[in-house]
Amino acid sequence: MDEIAHQVDLPPTVLDLLGIEIANHFVGQSLLKERIDPYYLSYHGRGVPRAFYTDRSLLCTYLTDVGEFDLIMNRENKLRVQLSPEELEIITSRIQTVTMLTDWAILNDRVWDKRLTAFYKSLYGKKGEGEQH
Repeated sequence: MDEIAHQVDLPPTVLDLLGIEIANHFVGQSLLKERIDPYYLSYHGRGVPRAFYTDRSLLCTYLTDVGEFDLIMNRENKLRVQLSPEELEIITSRIQTVTMLTDWAILNDRVWDKRLTAFYKSLYGKKGEGEQH
């Protein structure tokens, strides 16, 4: 596989392999499905000062607290690049959408599909809620 992937892509890939569809989608994407415009965005929620964005050609860091890019670099030659206003708008829109949704999910306890809790507890041999671990 020569597409961009990250750890967040593993749960949806495993569920896809098992033929399990869930109502609440993960941040990641199944590696079994073709991506038209693959990119990866790392953002871990409220109070985090940076989001990391990468696609086929770029690696960017975006300062979420001030709403501007800290670094835009070519992945191949590791040199800084200047993007057109249209390219910047597309990437900025993606970052702002994901950060807004992530913040909403954290604030509203929607980060985890609760139906998967039993599956992961059984997978890791953990006892149910309220039981001794």
